[in-house]
Amino acid sequence: MLAAAAKHIAYLQPNERHLGDASAGFLLKCLEAYRKTLSTAITAQNCDALFGTAILIHYLCWTNLDFLEGQNPDDPLDLSEDRLFILSRGIRDVHIAAWPMLHRPGGVWEKAGIFRPSSILEDAAEIAGLRWKSIRRVFMAAYDNPRYWGGQRRQQEKNLGSQQKGTFISQDHPFLDYVNAGTPRMSTLRFEDVWPMLKSFNFDVLRVNDIANLSAMGQVPTLVDYADEKMITRAAFDRIATRVAVMLAFLREGRSIHTYPVPSTRPGSGMMLNDTDVFTYAMSVAILCFGPAVRLVLSADSRALILMYHFYHATNKLLQGTNMWWSMERSAILEVRMRNELSARGINVCIHGAERFVL
Repeated sequence: MLAAAAKHIAYLQPNERHLGDASAGFLLKCLEAYRKTLSTAITAQNCDALFGTAILIHYLCWTNLDFLEGQNPDDPLDLSEDRLFILSRGIRDVHIAAWPMLHRPGGVWEKAGIFRPSSILEDAAEIAGLRWKSIRRVFMAAYDNPRYWGGQRRQQEKNLGSQQKGTFISQDHPFLDYVNAGTPRMSTLRFEDVWPMLKSFNFDVLRVNDIANLSAMGQVPTLVDYADEKMITRAAFDRIATRVAVMLAFLREGRSIHTYPVPSTRPGSGMMLNDTDVFTYAMSVAILCFGPAVRLVLSADSRALILMYHFYHATNKLLQGTNMWWSMERSAILEVRMRNELSARGINVCIHGAERFVL
């Protein structure tokens, strides 16, 4: 809490550099004690504090841009040390380990999860008839297009700067290379049905954790597909693409988030969505980005950059003018850096109108 408080004051008083140092010092002490506590059993007495601490660390990771220090804006963007994605696994691991206790009847986190689940934005988007699924298809089309595999810069074939921002995509736009190719479908199977068989395979811990996370989100491929790393990576990418697409759909409407009602099927119906709903949804993107999907982000793969550029753009616009201070600097800076990097690779990030081609 002291680290977060010092970071907040440093944000309000940017000239006071010692405040950032104070925040880093408090965080170091916190992590030392946190590691010791995590080495012991998670109990009903400490689970709330452990999970709360994990969330505060995640907030602080949003404010951390140290990995950009020393990077020339004209050089290839290096995301390999971005702590937001490197450490995001910790909050999931604590949540999974403490699940029964965190969701005990009457518990602090059980109440918070029921009242304001992050997926509430998806329900609201469905009721409002927002076309987020078509936007997701554009992202998945880019994911499956070999043009975007990897992260090497290439010579631009045309002057992308001459293209008008916000215009419909031309017929030779690279996003459309995938049209008519078809999207691979992934059949589903309950995780508990295949777990006895999975234990007989030589999976490492990270791989099994990836599959378990996919299962929790209802995106488990068939047993045959487990041998294919590409299927697991694609499913993880698809989950993140869904979240970004929903945020873009709200942004495209041009209405305040406060004008959308909470779905009647959710507790709190009758009220309107608020800024916290948006940030909770945005915060979940890094948390749900695990295993092979994290490697795409940290390696600055073009597919991940396309997705993350639109993520930071939507976060920046939807939360503009709010008190969500911990998200502002990262969103503004990385939106520009990622757009410039993609431009250097000859990739146009505009997707406005592309969904009408990817059906």
